[in-house]
Formats: sequence, structure tokens, C-alpha cells
Amino acid sequence: LVIKGASISQRWYPEPWLRPRNDDDLLVPEATFDRACEALRDGGYRDTPQNPGAGQMGQAHFARAVPHGGSHFVDLHARPLVPGAFRTLPGFEDLAAGAQPLPGIGPDARGPSGPLTMLLGCAHRVAHHPLAGEPGQPLEGGVHLDEAVVDGVAAGAPQHLVQREP
Repeated sequence: LVIKGASISQRWYPEPWLRPRNDDDLLVPEATFDRACEALRDGGYRDTPQNPGAGQMGQAHFARAVPHGGSHFVDLHARPLVPGAFRTLPGFEDLAAGAQPLPGIGPDARGPSGPLTMLLGCAHRVAHHPLAGEPGQPLEGGVHLDEAVVDGVAAGAPQHLVQREP
């Protein structure tokens, strides 16, 4: 599954190139993570520096040279986000169940539903970018996290994934 920036750029921006990103994030089932890493290596990608214990963290970083200079970077994930605070985010099976085509990326590309794509994008921003979630700072695509946004994401998410505090 294509997740985070690449999926967001296809769903929430008028033109995908308007959403800056440094890499493409792919989510695979945990049981196939090692095979997916090997497939990227077989496709010409090389391992890039990362946190120690990629297999334990469920994430690995790869790069491949592209024509005319530069590199294409891929972050391969076995879980949507690494930080422990986000361990209750939907996993591959739940995200794949409602996956939708991303024809702008390729004929077989699929990503989570629109609401779950935004949920992962916002969670990523909160986890990795210090100003995300602060008053006045957009989380993703100009979206500000408020009750209406949370309600909108929850309304579009599979109901077994929505837990509300009383």
C-alpha cells in the first residue's frame, strides 16, 4: 500500500507535485517485510543509513539512482508508524480492506481510503514534526486538527477502528 505523502498528494492536492516529499512510503504485511526488502534490493535499491534494528522497528530505508542524477527514496514499513504512542493505528489488513486505486501513481497502486490516508498523514506529522498540532499550525494539506476534522476522519473510517472517549 502507498501511504503518507504519496497517497495524500493523489487524494488531497489539486496536483500531486504541490505536496512536497522526500520519499515514498510503502506499507506491507509484517509477515512479508523481509521479502519486500529483498524485492527492493533486487530492483536496484540499496539500503540507506537508518536507525539500528530496522527489522525490529518494522521500517527500512532504500534509495536507487535515477536517470539524469539524483535518487528515488523508499521507506518500507511493516507498521504505519514506528513510535509506540501510535501502536493502535490501523494495521495493514484494516488499511488494505478499504484500499482504493491511485491511478496517478500506476495501474496497480493502491492506498488507504481518503479518511485513513489523512489519519496516517496527521499522525505522522504529530509524531515527527515538532510544530504539528500546535495552535495555528496545519497538520497536512492545510488541515488544522479540530473536532470537525477528527469527526470527519472518524465518520469515514471503519467503525471498528473508531474509539471515542466518553
